[in-house]
Amino acid sequence: MKIGVFSDPQGHEKAIVDACIDRNVDYVIIDIFAPNWIEQFEKAECDGYIVRPPTKTRLWRNVFLNRIWLIKDRIEGKCVPELESILYYESKIMMSDFYKLNELPHVSSNTFFNIKEALHFTKQTKSFPKIIKSDGGNSGLGVKKINSKVKLMFQIYKSFFTKNIFRGYHTISDLPKFVKSYLKPIKMYENMNREYFPYTERGQGYIHIQEHVDMKTEWRVIKIGNSYFGFRKPKGKNGLRSGSGFLGDWVDPPKELLNLVKVWCEKLKISSMSFDIFEDLEGNYLINEMQVFFGSISPSQMYIDGVPGRYMWINGNWVFEEGEFCRFNCNLLRIEMLNEMIYKKELAASFN
Repeated sequence: MKIGVFSDPQGHEKAIVDACIDRNVDYVIIDIFAPNWIEQFEKAECDGYIVRPPTKTRLWRNVFLNRIWLIKDRIEGKCVPELESILYYESKIMMSDFYKLNELPHVSSNTFFNIKEALHFTKQTKSFPKIIKSDGGNSGLGVKKINSKVKLMFQIYKSFFTKNIFRGYHTISDLPKFVKSYLKPIKMYENMNREYFPYTERGQGYIHIQEHVDMKTEWRVIKIGNSYFGFRKPKGKNGLRSGSGFLGDWVDPPKELLNLVKVWCEKLKISSMSFDIFEDLEGNYLINEMQVFFGSISPSQMYIDGVPGRYMWINGNWVFEEGEFCRFNCNLLRIEMLNEMIYKKELAASFN
């Protein structure tokens, strides 16, 4: 088996390559941002592909997705993850639409591109706080809690007219953070061998407003192929719960929650996904986000009584299997999925 790995300015291909080397799997790197990317793709002639879009800038994400869509018919059915799932990866707006279309229990939200509609919504609403989010961004970035109508209206005008330049920076004590936000792209440019510059993006022309949920806790449940993992998400320094770049709060996830995720994935034919799920004070489970890729600095995404492992659904029961299955950012499991996908395809072809 030879795997095609699409490279990007953020270097996501490195962990995939490391996983291929660990499993002695042949691979070819295809630089989808190169002028000759089509020639590279044609020459590679791979059996399967692992597709991970960059998310640091909207430009990089859009170029990647647009070029992948040009070759969609040639890689669909032999790539991990499914192409549909990367469409709403790191897009709060598309995620919200996906939940509504598929009738999944989720935290209610509205996206406004019409400023009059946004202002009318604000005048009519009675419950606060609200949560506003930028379309992209992870690790709690681009998220702000709004406690009153006046502040929400102020945020709407900023979102539509000033590109949110001062979002989150309101006092002199916030000045260091404001300066840091502009220096960060320069640091990233240095880290990327001065080859790509991640220009600073500011949301403008829309506002995404999410209802506030009084939470008991928040869970992350991950499915990759036949493997399931779960943990409770810890709070970051900003008071927000995020699974990116943090070790989890390692407790045994509720089996009823694993059952829910299994049902959702079977219904929607999802083979790989990370679900961030609020548990409210009444014990209801509501999806906050779904991400097909996620930060995973630990070699396991679940520890039960200190033992790393995964859950497998075997003969109608959840069976715990010990082991570190999430090394190389979980790409060992993605290679395993791809290998099984290719084998089934070849087996089906042999009967025709």
